[in-house]
Amino acid sequence: MSRGSILRNGIYNSIGSAIQMVLSILIIPVLIRGIGLDEFGLWTLVASVFGLVELAEIGLSVSTTYFVSRDLSDAEHSSIAQTLTVTVGVLLALATLAAGLLWAGAHVIVGMMSALHVSQRLIAAQALRISAVIVWADLLRRVLVGIEQAFQRYDLINLLVTGQAILHSLGLLLIAALGGTVLSLVAWQAALSLGALLAHIGIVRWLLRDYHFRPVWSWSRVREIVRYSGLTWLTSLSSALFSKADRLVIGASLGTEVLAVYGAITSVTAKINHLSAVPVQPLLPALSALVKQRSRDSGELQGHVQQAIHINAVAALGLSAMLFVFAPWVMQILLSDAATAEAILAFRLAVVIYGAYSLNAVGYYVLLGVNAVLLLMGIQMAGAVLALAGISLAARSWGLVGAIAGNAGYLLTWWLLVSGMKRLDLRFAAWGRWFAFPAMWYAVAIGVMAIFSPQTLVWAILWGGLMGTVLVGWFIKNERDLIEFLRRSLWSRKKHHPGVQL
Repeated sequence: MSRGSILRNGIYNSIGSAIQMVLSILIIPVLIRGIGLDEFGLWTLVASVFGLVELAEIGLSVSTTYFVSRDLSDAEHSSIAQTLTVTVGVLLALATLAAGLLWAGAHVIVGMMSALHVSQRLIAAQALRISAVIVWADLLRRVLVGIEQAFQRYDLINLLVTGQAILHSLGLLLIAALGGTVLSLVAWQAALSLGALLAHIGIVRWLLRDYHFRPVWSWSRVREIVRYSGLTWLTSLSSALFSKADRLVIGASLGTEVLAVYGAITSVTAKINHLSAVPVQPLLPALSALVKQRSRDSGELQGHVQQAIHINAVAALGLSAMLFVFAPWVMQILLSDAATAEAILAFRLAVVIYGAYSLNAVGYYVLLGVNAVLLLMGIQMAGAVLALAGISLAARSWGLVGAIAGNAGYLLTWWLLVSGMKRLDLRFAAWGRWFAFPAMWYAVAIGVMAIFSPQTLVWAILWGGLMGTVLVGWFIKNERDLIEFLRRSLWSRKKHHPGVQL
């Protein structure tokens, strides 16, 4: 993959992800106003439960992409048949089992939520039974997406995913406007999941139209896939423990109203991590190739790492600082009357924690690139467990603010960056310097707001605009070659498509 393709893909990934995330963020205040804070908290709880159940996928979607890509490169149709027989067959069985267990165990699950009222438990149990359809459809869809990725059809994947996100948002808007309930929200998502599954089935059938094979079971392929899937699943499990299980802890101990505020806050701040990691992801192939060539001391390797750190730091700390500056008004949009001083404090604390831990992105992809998956999984799992323990203990003592503060346990994942740089033989004196200016800029940006705490929107806009200009100016100055390369690359691409005019 050329440098131009990598950087363009990074930009396109960011744009696509930003569109979907803006939709998901804008829908939160509409839902809260339409269905109420308690009902939104119940919806958050139900979504977290079936999100955790979807871990039954055990990494088979990633395995599908890896093994089908390998089979395609070898042009071995029999191997493709073996891979698809194992992955599709096993995931079909797991999806059916997971959906069945969720359906049968719905009352048992909600029975463990002592903070829920009796009426809320009845609604939650019904919602979980409907969500069994979501689990079944989503798990099967993932293995189909794995096949599409193996065929490099990211255009079709992004088109379907974005379309589904738009329909999901429109449906939620309509349900909220009509004063719907959690059951209506879950039913709409179930219908969309089934529709998306049918769409992906059609695409995969089209992709495989020239491959005529029947199911072929191979125990050697089973062992190979299970071994590969196990490590990727454990990594996914650690992320899910941090991003979903925390909501179960809050819902069980503090109730749906506090969970609603916690869910709204973390739903927004979690976007910092995703948006700051997505532009870095396409740099992974370049880093991996350089490591394999044993050119660890070359200027080219350091250049790629420095560029990745700059992009990650500017995105993570820039987003975090802007959310910190405009926290009172963001919370007013999200929660309206529920935007108390405590909620604003919790939001600002979450912004700082999520912005700080998002600086681990480069280390994450470096460890993947050097095949240090066990180390990666171990660090993430330790951070997730520490965060969950902190959330559970602090929430009982200090409520919402304590629950947010407990998320700081995930800062342990900074060790991903330290370990990644060590694997590349880069000393802290080098890579630490690349973080220096963004870190100092961040301290000033949020420090002034924390000390003076201005209450006027005009002052916040002026300060945010000034600090944003400084950060962007620094990035442009230090990455002139990247900016120029992107300009020429995108301009060249446009000239090759003269039919597309504005």
